[in-house]
Amino acid sequence: MSINQVAVILAGLLGAISFSHILWNKRLKHVWPKRGEINIVNPSGFFTGLAEIVFQTKVIANRPFVGFMHLLVIYGFMAFGAKSVAHVYVGVVGAHDPISLGVLDGVLDVVAILVASSVVGLAIRRYTVMRHRLTHMVESGIVLGL
Repeated sequence: MSINQVAVILAGLLGAISFSHILWNKRLKHVWPKRGEINIVNPSGFFTGLAEIVFQTKVIANRPFVGFMHLLVIYGFMAFGAKSVAHVYVGVVGAHDPISLGVLDGVLDVVAILVASSVVGLAIRRYTVMRHRLTHMVESGIVLGL
């Protein structure tokens, strides 16, 4: 392993530690439930709740167009995450050929356009139609920009 690979891994670990520290101390620690304060949000069970997230069933049931855009964003980010992990892995191990993700490689360009258009559509909706429900406008803008 070369010094550059060690430096990249070390910088990534330090960044993750710093991010986790700030996330916990500034955002989560004061609102994290203590033992005995945890309420079951979804009494139907874990798998039903997981299905609601994976398939966006509640959002699609109430607002089909918005639910579909949420699905595009979720699965698009998962696809980009998988491809990014593959790129980082290839770079860290020093391989010369990229890792193929099968069908995902062929449709990633289309997914990128769909995700970008969904993010723009959801942002326009959030900042215009749903503006009264937006509590942290600047913070939401920064997250959107990332």
